[in-house]
Amino acid sequence: MSSSSAIGGRIAEIFFSIQGEGPTAGLPAVFIRLQGCSVGCQWCDTKYSWDPAAGRAVDLDGLMSQARSYPCRRVVITGGEPLESSLFYPLVTALQNEQFEIEVETSGTVEPPVRSGREIQWNVSVKLAASGVEEGRRINPAAIRRFLEYHAWWKFVVAGEDGSRRGAPPGRALRAAPRAHPAPTRGPPAGRADRALAVGDRGLQAPWLPLLPEAARHDLGRAARV
Repeated sequence: MSSSSAIGGRIAEIFFSIQGEGPTAGLPAVFIRLQGCSVGCQWCDTKYSWDPAAGRAVDLDGLMSQARSYPCRRVVITGGEPLESSLFYPLVTALQNEQFEIEVETSGTVEPPVRSGREIQWNVSVKLAASGVEEGRRINPAAIRRFLEYHAWWKFVVAGEDGSRRGAPPGRALRAAPRAHPAPTRGPPAGRADRALAVGDRGLQAPWLPLLPEAARHDLGRAARV
């Protein structure tokens, strides 16, 4: 009979901290950074997590024991690109079985699993052209459509004309153009409409869009219209 002690993979690190962005900013969380990422954004600040053979080997039992040791029942699975890790699916299942609140930080390049068990908060950071990654490697229409169905939170990092970077405010309602025919998405919470990003027949609509460089607005529109 197989056991979780026989399930293993590689992680870059596990630590206890405070979520610094998104709808749960300010909440304590256990961060599990899985090893491996094939996206390769030029401004990535965790390049040590790219090589799938680097980091350290762990078994699922040991990893879960570490997660339980912290005074928190919220786990943020990040990377690297966590959905590329063979450890991702068994880790999510184990966390769901123990009633952890789960967030996943992803580039949106890998289609997420079919829903099962406890709800997951998906934080999707679709990469734009200024990331230095070719479009075919950073935009996966099928994955984005699935994340739309899962009511994901969306984040975009754009570069200014001077090369500086800034994060577009995360929005709940990234809605694809009618030709994509995704499942309906929920609107932003009351009082949060300024943080929403919507795409429709007239293109992207958000109060902060005029503040972005023209090239970034154009690329953001292409990324959203999948």
